[in-house]
Amino acid sequence: MKNLVNLKQNSHIKINNTTYEVLSKTSYMTMSSQDVYYKYILTDHNILVVIPTDEVVYMGKIVEDFEQGLNFSQTITYEGNVYEQVASDYQVVKSVEYGNPQEVEGEVVWADYQNEDIEQTYISCAWVYKTNKRADIVGTMLTSEQIQLVD
Repeated sequence: MKNLVNLKQNSHIKINNTTYEVLSKTSYMTMSSQDVYYKYILTDHNILVVIPTDEVVYMGKIVEDFEQGLNFSQTITYEGNVYEQVASDYQVVKSVEYGNPQEVEGEVVWADYQNEDIEQTYISCAWVYKTNKRADIVGTMLTSEQIQLVD
């Protein structure tokens, strides 16, 4: 986990045998906690999220919006399966450590969803204030065995 918190700009990581370049790193916290988590923008519009305090790592892409505006239901359906809301909060930027600040999502209201029977899929939905748009992500939970630092 420590290696993923310290990824450098333009470094390469291999996730499930696909190599990605690290383009940006932003640290965030929420209004309800002082815990810091990190979002990396990778090549091909992939987003790597590292949450050290929960020992959670997932990678995802923005998908078609599940709902409109600031609506965050208690459940959402994805590929015929129901996912329950497990957390929600307001995200604030602690710092853009590198990369283009205009490309990071910034402050958002978000809700995360999981299905106990499909543990590898993690859904994070957000309303991005600077764009007035949704940024809903379907992610895949990752283990340390699935990630290799290339350089």
